[in-house]
This record gives sequence, structure tokens and C-alpha cells, in this order.
Amino acid sequence: MGQVLQLKAFYEMVVGGQRVTVRLELFGERVKVKLAGKALEVNVAQMAENVFSLILDGCSYNVVVNPQMEGFQVFVNGKVFQVALNDPSKQRPFSSRRMDEAGSMEVSVPMPGKVVKVLVSEGDSVQKGQGLVVVEAMKMQNELRAPRGGEVKQINVSDGATVNAGEPLVVLE
Repeated sequence: MGQVLQLKAFYEMVVGGQRVTVRLELFGERVKVKLAGKALEVNVAQMAENVFSLILDGCSYNVVVNPQMEGFQVFVNGKVFQVALNDPSKQRPFSSRRMDEAGSMEVSVPMPGKVVKVLVSEGDSVQKGQGLVVVEAMKMQNELRAPRGGEVKQINVSDGATVNAGEPLVVLE
């Protein structure tokens, strides 16, 4: 009997300007997907390079994925979607993401952990590189630092809080 490929992955994507998290579990041609809190099971068959056939809830979808410089152009039954994919496992352990053109920026972690200490308060002015929050993940304490100078607009955590991957901890403006 042939070996069945098994894979578990977590991704962050930006689709149509909206950031979403996706969890995938691959078992041969079956994929369990958790998208926006909804669990789905999808049958996937690769028809050619970058061409897939998906069956979801009894409906068939033809999917063509065109890699581009920054993300992918995905055609689903002829409808086009621009997708930017971010694999947190390939990032630095702690990072920040630009969230809007007005200059707000979320500082988040790509892996679950526990907040050891919040180092700033809302309204504080911070310098680039200044510590914001200390998080323990995988038995290591890491200090999240401001990726740029600015004002702490919002703090979404407190000392002792458990945080999930991708959860925004601090918003800078």
C-alpha cells in the first residue's frame, strides 16, 4: 500500500485586503481546512502544474494558481482573487505587520505563548527598538520591540495572558 502524505500547516493570508488565518491538515487527497473559525473538509486533486480540482460540500471548483512577485493570483471557477501568503513558521519569531495606510501598525506573535510582562502603556511614545511586551513561547522569553517609533494606540493583552498565533498584542500609530 502506498504512503499517504500527512501535513499540518498554519498560514496567514491577505485576500481582498482582509487578513485571514488558515489551518490545513492534509491526508492524501483530503484536506481539513479551518478558515475564519469554520471547519471544512475538501477533496483536492492536482490536474496539472498549478491547476487543481476541489470538491467542497458536493460542489466542484476548478482552481488555477498563478504565482506572482508578491503572492498569488488565484482563479476559482473563473473568478480572480489576489492572495498574499505569509507562513509564520518561516518568519522571525516575533514580527509586526503594517495594517493601514494611515500609519497604524499591529505588533503580533506568529506562535502561541504567554505574556510575561507588558512594558508600555497606552499613550506612551516609543522609539524604534524599544521593548513593548515580553512573551514566553516554547520555554523562551522574547521581547517584542517597536519596529518603528510612534505612539502606543492600543494594548490588547495584560500580564499573564495567553496569546494565540497572529493575535495583535499592541497597536502603534
